[in-house]
Amino acid sequence: LDEKIFIIVEMLEVLKQNGGGNDFEENLKKIGAFFQSDILLEIPNHRIECLLWAALARKAAAGQKSIKNISINNDIRAISSYMPYSDAMFVDKECHMLLQDPDVEKRLQCNTKIFSLSCWEAFLEYLDEMINSIPEERIELIKRVYGENWLKPYLSMYF
Repeated sequence: LDEKIFIIVEMLEVLKQNGGGNDFEENLKKIGAFFQSDILLEIPNHRIECLLWAALARKAAAGQKSIKNISINNDIRAISSYMPYSDAMFVDKECHMLLQDPDVEKRLQCNTKIFSLSCWEAFLEYLDEMINSIPEERIELIKRVYGENWLKPYLSMYF
């Protein structure tokens, strides 16, 4: 609740600084109109976050198994923050299912490729495609700048 009050107080201050006047009730009406407008749908991370929460709510309302992942809030926040600026993301199976929801997919407005453990083969193919698309001159430059071993996987911590 404190965060919401802080946001309203900040918005009231911005209105004052930009000629909104000192009429408290009138300024609150302007803020209310802003929150009810479609402008917030233009902000990608807000749109994506709302779509994911709505998909989760629909699953719960339909009686489907709820996601019992205590980190779902962090997952949704991370996905919605990075997705608009990423070519690809690897997410957990639950979030992958949410992102595949038909209502979510058609409104995402992102070309981000989404992968999870349920489609790890496709992820490996995507990585192979990326590696194969690197021009040879760039690979030679990487070797010259960082050394011959730079392109070799660092596996010693796993084996």
